[in-house]
Amino acid sequence: MLQCCMPISTLRDVARDCGVSSATVSNVLNNTSRPVHARTRARVLEAVKRLNYFPNAMARGLQGQRLNMIGILFGVIEPEIITNPYAAQIVKGIFSAAADGGYNVVFWTSRWKSAAASAAALRDRRVDGYIVLAPTLDSDIVGGVASHGIPQVVISSRYVPEGVAYADVDNRAGLRIATEHVIALGHTRIAHIGGDIGQPSVADRRQGFYDAILGANLSVPREYDIDSWYMVEECKPHVRALLQLPQRPTAIVTGSDNIAVGILQVAQEMGIAVPGQLSVTGFDDIPPATLVTPQLTTVRQPLTEIGGHATQMLIAQIEEATRPAEKWVAQPKLVVRGSTGPVPNNIL
Repeated sequence: MLQCCMPISTLRDVARDCGVSSATVSNVLNNTSRPVHARTRARVLEAVKRLNYFPNAMARGLQGQRLNMIGILFGVIEPEIITNPYAAQIVKGIFSAAADGGYNVVFWTSRWKSAAASAAALRDRRVDGYIVLAPTLDSDIVGGVASHGIPQVVISSRYVPEGVAYADVDNRAGLRIATEHVIALGHTRIAHIGGDIGQPSVADRRQGFYDAILGANLSVPREYDIDSWYMVEECKPHVRALLQLPQRPTAIVTGSDNIAVGILQVAQEMGIAVPGQLSVTGFDDIPPATLVTPQLTTVRQPLTEIGGHATQMLIAQIEEATRPAEKWVAQPKLVVRGSTGPVPNNIL
């Protein structure tokens, strides 16, 4: 025979059962310095167990107690955010470090409108701190969190207010070494396709591209430098236009593996051999980089490590309120695979 579920007990139920005040029960459960007779304490704890009472986590947060809960705020919310390979690798690191530190993780999936319209939802203290993942340059999400004095660490942006911690990769160095790689292979007609200009990484990676170009005394035609999106399908019109130029590039250095995958697909459609006629580099080294043909030469940023280190930084802030904001930057690594090769002998 099915039994009805036991009703949820409240602190007031425990107090009534013991014949004491709610304040006394709270003092016992929170282990405050206010004196409670040993017999009363034992009676309260016995009633808590018998009534299956659990303190309300949100109420504890409002009282300023630690909840051992971390929130993830996404700079951009999209339906595929969890399956996005970039975000998934970072979240993997967050989960692991949070578990090691004794913390749980929650996702905030409401779209951020502005600090004035959205920050109020942060006031209830349902978490101890936030990981803010890839905020855009025009967003005030980081300032909105900071305005409430809530601990936070920003991932994938170093453009944050003073006193805010961040974890990122050296984006400028990453695209520099990718560009230097194709230059070393003899390429001089090198194009660059970046991502959404609202992302902080885009300008830094472009600067790294030009560091290598200028260092080799090369020039880049205006039509060779393109802003796109960090998405496979969205970049394809730009790729087609680039590869249809009378003098197309022999190498394309990109700001993400997704863009590089889009290039490979368009090149195949157009009958352009990679790397025989066109070399392509990516950025991130997400799992799809090894699932395409040819496999991508790319810049590896340690996404899981970045997520994990950011979480460790956040936990340290939560547990040590006076800890200064840390700025941590991982070093990228070039991973050479099959999508890059020597400059073609017969350049079209």
